[in-house]
Amino acid sequence: MRVVGGVIVVLILAGFAIAVYHFLSGVPLFSIVGPLRRARINLLCKTDHQVLLEACRELSRREASGELKAKRYHVYPPPDPEVSTFPRTILDLKPSTVTVDPGGVVMVAVVGGLDHFGVIAYPEGIEDIAPPPGIEFGAYGDRKLIEGLWYYDDGYDNNPKYDKKISAWMEKYKKE
Repeated sequence: MRVVGGVIVVLILAGFAIAVYHFLSGVPLFSIVGPLRRARINLLCKTDHQVLLEACRELSRREASGELKAKRYHVYPPPDPEVSTFPRTILDLKPSTVTVDPGGVVMVAVVGGLDHFGVIAYPEGIEDIAPPPGIEFGAYGDRKLIEGLWYYDDGYDNNPKYDKKISAWMEKYKKE
């Protein structure tokens, strides 16, 4: 019990120190929001979803042929060695992990940790059946981008208006 209390005190002091640093340096305390927003906009609005789907399906085919193991690959940091062979379209998103499931489902986690979002790509034909076990983000994801490619985002959890926000971003920042 004493250890838990000590850990809580350390966390509170660390949080306070970070807040003071940001206040004194003039950097907004929630400066991480900007990069996360840009990463979402890049994925939703600047990325060619068809090319991304094909890149994910390439990984799926490689798993089916035995060239690639079904597992979670860490991209940043440090990357698993196999990641260097992944399609550039996926790596350009700077995902934290790419998971290739047995059966061909590929999950590109652009951000993990406290604020999850990314895409789930399904092999051709899987839309007609239930997704394999282990997909945590709804039946297929939160928002269909194109046939076979779904966006997932923690922002959808308990926020019925979140899809309107995503739609507004997609309209405002759509590819020119």
